[in-house]
Amino acid sequence: MKTDFDMTTELLSSLRDLKAKLFISDRQKKVFVSPFAGSSKSLFVKSISDEQKQILLLCPSVQSVNETKVELSILGLEERVIAADDLNIESLQEKLTDLNNRERFILISTYDILRLKLPSKDSVEKNTTKIAIGGSITYDDLVEYFHSIDYNREKFVEDPGDFSVRGSIIDFWSYSEKQPCRLEFDGDFLESIRHFDPDSQRSLDKINSATVASSINVSESSSDIFDYLNNPLVLASEYDLQNLSVEKNHDTPDQIENDIDEELKGELYELASSSASRSGQEQEHESASTCVGQGGEKRKDHPHSENSFGNDRRTTPSRSR
Repeated sequence: MKTDFDMTTELLSSLRDLKAKLFISDRQKKVFVSPFAGSSKSLFVKSISDEQKQILLLCPSVQSVNETKVELSILGLEERVIAADDLNIESLQEKLTDLNNRERFILISTYDILRLKLPSKDSVEKNTTKIAIGGSITYDDLVEYFHSIDYNREKFVEDPGDFSVRGSIIDFWSYSEKQPCRLEFDGDFLESIRHFDPDSQRSLDKINSATVASSINVSESSSDIFDYLNNPLVLASEYDLQNLSVEKNHDTPDQIENDIDEELKGELYELASSSASRSGQEQEHESASTCVGQGGEKRKDHPHSENSFGNDRRTTPSRSR
């Protein structure tokens, strides 16, 4: 009977083998493996985090997103993690701004993020203004700017899109910031910037800069999450990717067509048509998929292999489960 030490040793050995296969071979290929057990997926992400600048980790539920975030934080990756657990456009705007400002990150979200139509990366950058200590923006200019982008002047700042003015202090909560910010001026010179707690209104950590952005115009959104990623490593379940084409309200193909990325949609529909033509024993026989592993080596995958890895933006299932 295997001891816990034996099983741990086997797990670490398997992760090292997978890492070697992933980075030695052709980075554009997909690698298929059996589902990760327990926290082994987070351990694998930790093992490749130094070599890989950007990682997109897709999860089946919001709960799974938050659990993975906690695991990666325990493993020392808290500073690199961006968890998009709320896909409401106002909450997502802060995440998109964060992605724009980083070169290295681990983005964790549900598969629904693949369906979202987002503003382009360039439009988010142009819509965002940076405020820094000692910068050229004046007290009056900033108040006028808040009015021009339709921020609400309130007694206390409690929600994104609010700002308040009290003597030499301007509080605001930008759609591009996770927390509200407090600016303290000496005349027209910006002396300090701090985050503050919207509930207690108490000042928190001191920072060197902050950003201000108006709310995203959803009607002008025509891009997707891959516009914000540069050659990312994608970790996903092929089974869940297949199910992207099945809406809980039984949307028609025309409705789905407007939501799914064109390349992803094409492969999903091709897969669905191929699967529908199989039956009985023939379907069972063909479900063991053949794929090109990294380095060009062909191999047979287990029919229930769920996790795929690749640096191709079309990290989609190649066979039905």
